[in-house]
Amino acid sequence: MRATLKPSNTNDINPKLLTILRCPKCGSSILPSLRCSSCNEQYSTTGSVIQFLDSSKFQDVYTIHEFYEGMADYNVGYIPGESRLKDWAFFELCKSGLMGQLKQVIERFESSDLTVVEFACGGGIAWVASLATTVGVDISLSSLQVAANVYDLTLQADIRDVPLADNCADLVWGSYFYEHLNSRDKDLALGEMYRTLKPGGWCILQFDSLGDNALMRFARHDTERFEKGFVVNDGHIGLEPLPQAIERIANCGFKIRRVMKFGTTPLQYLVVYNWLCMGYKDKYRWVRLLDTFKDALASRRIGFYWELAVTAFDRAINPFSKASKATIAIVVSQKAEE
Repeated sequence: MRATLKPSNTNDINPKLLTILRCPKCGSSILPSLRCSSCNEQYSTTGSVIQFLDSSKFQDVYTIHEFYEGMADYNVGYIPGESRLKDWAFFELCKSGLMGQLKQVIERFESSDLTVVEFACGGGIAWVASLATTVGVDISLSSLQVAANVYDLTLQADIRDVPLADNCADLVWGSYFYEHLNSRDKDLALGEMYRTLKPGGWCILQFDSLGDNALMRFARHDTERFEKGFVVNDGHIGLEPLPQAIERIANCGFKIRRVMKFGTTPLQYLVVYNWLCMGYKDKYRWVRLLDTFKDALASRRIGFYWELAVTAFDRAINPFSKASKATIAIVVSQKAEE
């Protein structure tokens, strides 16, 4: 049972954003007092974060909350304009070029009056917040309290049942939440992304995938060790091959516009090597050597340049690499115009 909540002060929240809130229980509009206009459910805030978590639809929501609470208590604070080189790296190489994909989509809109919703937002992206009205949805309260410093509206809610109105966003996006969901929950979250998008709106997803390259085939030859390193450690219960993920996204109604593939060769991001080492370093000497190499890079600034180099390499071969081999992907899609 959820504790009784007191009415909250929403004076600091943009009134326009309050109009797009919907009650997770019945789907009706939310009054400025954060009381549902129909079922009278009362919601509350902690700081600037509006809290909508409820176990009436999904009984596992509080268990999930405990697992992810505090995992991403930081935001990406860089604002382009400091130098051309840094800006280029930020857009083309940071987070596998995710910033550049967001930039391409945002620049498609002639109006500056955009609403952007980030699913599983963590601590947020300051640059995105500088360009649009931004809404962050996450299950972690502490992460949302960080995101509230840059985003216009922060909601502690389940991404399988987002408390937002239909057709309210121009762009929805999320980074590294997809692989944490089982098959049913992926469909629910994708359905929520589609529902909240305006016709013609855009969706960008970044996620880990189950690659069929040489390194990953080795990693999967022992199911128990693979589960230990790649699944249990980070909660990757929904790892699936990229072609399967693309098909799932398309089946939800999205038109696939662009796919960027990473980690199609044994040259991987350090986190992938880390997962491999967690499963196998006690068994194979070459994996222990890889673990030492990985730790040496990660402890020095060269580790950052390694990540940039891997991104640059994968982007260069993207036109020729196979989706089935990717361990990370960015999928850009669009909701059809009415």
